[in-house]
Amino acid sequence: MMVQHDQRGNYQHTIDCICKSLVASLRESNLGQREYARLAVQTPAVLVRNNVSDSGHITGYETVCKVWITDISQSGIGMLLEKTIEADRLYWVDVSSLAPRTGCECSTLLPFKSLYLMRLLPETFRTGGPFVTDAVKLNRMVRGIV
Repeated sequence: MMVQHDQRGNYQHTIDCICKSLVASLRESNLGQREYARLAVQTPAVLVRNNVSDSGHITGYETVCKVWITDISQSGIGMLLEKTIEADRLYWVDVSSLAPRTGCECSTLLPFKSLYLMRLLPETFRTGGPFVTDAVKLNRMVRGIV
């Protein structure tokens, strides 16, 4: 699987492409009319964490776990996972399973801040939070400066 990280930080473009594609699908099937709604999605994905060099640059990514994306909007994402993660932390979600729907060459790794972790079943958790699209805020979070 080829994962693309947008070196220019144009994550909002990827988010917009995915959401517009899903909204178009909803309109085609007459299921909704709101443009910025939370969109129900059922698709597998991978949650990753970035590795950072001493100089504060991303040097790579490590897989945290497989997830199941349950909803997405232009401002954030929700998902199910089978292990605990830290809340209030920067993660990246590989949305390559959604990218083919967009018809564009989007980045497939999107940064988001996990705001919560909720246990649903003994080995099932829910997390979600806003996408981090502001370059200054993202750089601070990558470097661990909150």
